[in-house]
Amino acid sequence: MKIFGYEKQRVNESGLLELNEVTFQGDPEKLRMIALFLSRMADAIESNKDQFDHNHITSIFNEWPDDYPEIVVAE
Repeated sequence: MKIFGYEKQRVNESGLLELNEVTFQGDPEKLRMIALFLSRMADAIESNKDQFDHNHITSIFNEWPDDYPEIVVAE
């Protein structure tokens, strides 16, 4: 699994970037895991709008490989 993107702007001194495009390169199983993760996070944001901060894909899927990019959803 690889994630690529094009920089729009640097957000902070730590190197965080806002991207104007993101590309996921992976097998169908991992792409479906990402889709399911995003769907669950959308549901969590809707049901806990005032309490949701962020969540990592590794918090939902223990089988997400350690050498794959971490995916985080923030509200």
